[in-house]
Amino acid sequence: MKHSKALLTFILLFSSSLLWASEPAATVNMGNQLRFEPASITIKSGETVEFVNGSLLVHTVTADPAKARSADNVSLPAGAKPFDSGNLASGESFSHTFI
Repeated sequence: MKHSKALLTFILLFSSSLLWASEPAATVNMGNQLRFEPASITIKSGETVEFVNGSLLVHTVTADPAKARSADNVSLPAGAKPFDSGNLASGESFSHTFI
């Protein structure tokens, strides 16, 4: 019985930590005006940002000089890995954890 209680406690703690970790630190909406709202956010290393396409247009979230229309439009901090959401249709979202 002790082992069952310990296992159940571990499962509950692990599950709640997964739920907590899955919440984004910020949500950025992409609209029909081809802008991000809000235009600027501040997060800490290890936090996740969710990008939501609320427009009728296909959007991408690209921080990869190799995939951007112009490499000059991408600026990554030292050590940051490039990322790309791919095409996001209306109503789709993409989350990225910044490390």
